Amino acid sequence: MKKSTLIYIGITILVELLFISEGITKENFSGKWYVYAGNTRYIMNLTQRGHEIFGNMRATNRNNSLPVSVYGSVNERMISINAYNRNFTIIFQFKGAMIGMGSGRGVCGSMTINNRHNHKWHAVRYD
Repeated sequence: MKKSTLIYIGITILVELLFISEGITKENFSGKWYVYAGNTRYIMNLTQRGHEIFGNMRATNRNNSLPVSVYGSVNERMISINAYNRNFTIIFQFKGAMIGMGSGRGVCGSMTINNRHNHKWHAVRYD
């Protein structure tokens, strides 16, 4: 093969790899988040692997220190989270999008509790 053909193939492969990795996910939601939903504050710890997200959250301004399991998905800047306590008496559904630039980034969206109570929510990453 000619040297120019090899260079062309190498550049083509590099460009394709860049587009593939760009398409996997554009945002990383992993970390510790301070969440404000309605009158309640939570700390949510999230781990992201590709498009999947999981973790836990705990209310900080209530006496119920029972941890809540969190799982969901990420699609570019959008996040969708389902969360439930151990006995499934409380089920949260969070939907939101990453906003802001640099270190001032956060998430804003809407949340329902047990498919009845709608609240706005926002979160700021702690670490």
